[in-house]
Amino acid sequence: MNADLKAGQYEADARRERGKAEAMIGASGVSGSSGSPLELLIQSAYNAELNTENIRRGGQIESDSLNRQSRLYRGRNTGEIVGGLGRVGGGLVSSFLK
Repeated sequence: MNADLKAGQYEADARRERGKAEAMIGASGVSGSSGSPLELLIQSAYNAELNTENIRRGGQIESDSLNRQSRLYRGRNTGEIVGGLGRVGGGLVSSFLK
């Protein structure tokens, strides 16, 4: 799954959870605009943003790794092709010399 898609889904889930927390704070009769409830909501939003960025960063790291691996395999295949052509060419030359 695409990291941006995962991050977007995580953000949506985090917003829903924050909304539930805000509703519970409001239903409890405690003011959500100051003190511990507000600190909880701020910390929750901060953690959600960090997690979202970590998801995106993880996707970028995976993408970079797969790109490097792909270049390595392409380079390896090119070497095998050239080596194979050399063996075929060498075999043809030796068959003409016989």
